[in-house]
Parts: sequence; structure tokens; C-alpha cells
Amino acid sequence: MSAKFADKFVKDVTPVEQLEILEMQKNMSWFNRQRGTGRPTKKDRRELDDFFND
Repeated sequence: MSAKFADKFVKDVTPVEQLEILEMQKNMSWFNRQRGTGRPTKKDRRELDDFFND
């Protein structure tokens, strides 16, 4: 089956809470790392943890 016909056979059952979380993540563009920069370093990870846990 072609992908353009898939929407006729698929029902979205995603809970509203999950959609809200996804929308919030989209709006946090400042948090996204640039493509190709790789994984965060230990220092980056600690700074992120400190920021989100305070």
C-alpha cells in the first residue's frame, strides 16, 4: 500500500497528554543541539541536570 493512502486505514489513538508533551518539546528549540555535534559531554550533562532539577 502506498503511504499516501495510509491515513485512511490508521486511527490516531495518542492520548492528549502525550500530544501536549510533544508540543512542549517542539517549543523548547533552545534546548536542541545542533546536528552533528554528537552526544553531550559529562559537563554538559551535569549542567543540564542542574538546570532542570533546580
